[in-house]
Amino acid sequence: MCFSLPNRLLFDFVLLTGVCVFAAGCGGGGGDSKGVAISGTVTLDGVPLDHGTILLKWPGNGAGAEITNGKFAIPAKVGPVPGKHRVEISSLEGGNKVTSTDPTQAMNEANGPPPTERIPTKYNTESGLTAEVKDGGESFSFELKIAAK
Repeated sequence: MCFSLPNRLLFDFVLLTGVCVFAAGCGGGGGDSKGVAISGTVTLDGVPLDHGTILLKWPGNGAGAEITNGKFAIPAKVGPVPGKHRVEISSLEGGNKVTSTDPTQAMNEANGPPPTERIPTKYNTESGLTAEVKDGGESFSFELKIAAK
């Protein structure tokens, strides 16, 4: 498929949302998970990020959560494994609200202008952010900056 950049952003957001929902619904359930519960905060120019998503990636897998009022939490059942992970943070605004996790249905719901990414690519698609997750879990703080000082 070939998408324009705005449609590609929408498609990536829908796909990320679907992956997060799928990952939240999957798991062993028998306590055999090697994931670690983590939580944390995200600020944008010193203000808690009102909404968005956070994704921790490692080779062959990832764990994500919604960010609400600057806070996020990922339970151990679907959490990241201990180790160093690449972190991607995204926050879209505008466009029509997409409620379906089915990519085809979501594209149908998205008639109109696509949402725009509020967060610079250096914090998401070209992210240099990392998190070192340790056994036992922990809390992280990500302070994103857009405004030039």
